[in-house]
Amino acid sequence: MPLGQDEHLDVLFHTLQKICHEENIDYRVIGGAAFYLHGRQRGTKDVDIELLTQDRRQKLAAGFREIDDNVVKDHPDKGIMVKYKWGPGKHDFCGLDGKIAPAEELDIWREHFVIIQGYPVADLHVLLVTKIRAAASRRKWERPIKGVIDIGDVRFCTYELAQSGIKFDPSTLPLITEELYAEFLNRVEEEDRPIVVQALQAIGFPRAE
Repeated sequence: MPLGQDEHLDVLFHTLQKICHEENIDYRVIGGAAFYLHGRQRGTKDVDIELLTQDRRQKLAAGFREIDDNVVKDHPDKGIMVKYKWGPGKHDFCGLDGKIAPAEELDIWREHFVIIQGYPVADLHVLLVTKIRAAASRRKWERPIKGVIDIGDVRFCTYELAQSGIKFDPSTLPLITEELYAEFLNRVEEEDRPIVVQALQAIGFPRAE
């Protein structure tokens, strides 16, 4: 989907490009913003990025030094987080959220991306696996809305790969455990489960059953 259709997202993408390019920070656009750039018709209020730099706090702090409303902090589960919110009101803003990729995942993130409108975006193989992981990890109160979006994202990935005649690349599987995949299937509505499994089987997803 072309930029220029959402003012908030445009500002965030411009900020992302300025900070990461000027500070030479390697990153990948992930999450809803990645689906937005891949052409999925769904809204998002955040630009999520996976940061591949290992020069952590120094570069991140330097990149965000001119932004007033931001946080660069240690997070117990996700390493260093970067948060930048932009918008007119407390409940009407977009966020630029970044986290450091674990060292053991760096090779996957570095290999699996495409350039869309000048931005390095996670490819459909990585997005598929990370969305399965997200759906399996949602807290109970998130599931009624975000869980439905997650399933839609998974189906988008399988459809786009199938339409292109591309089989799933198993080199991305280390991003998810068998237990998380099983939990993902448990959370898919019973009537939708055969459709989701069939779509995964069609692209050669090895854990589809």
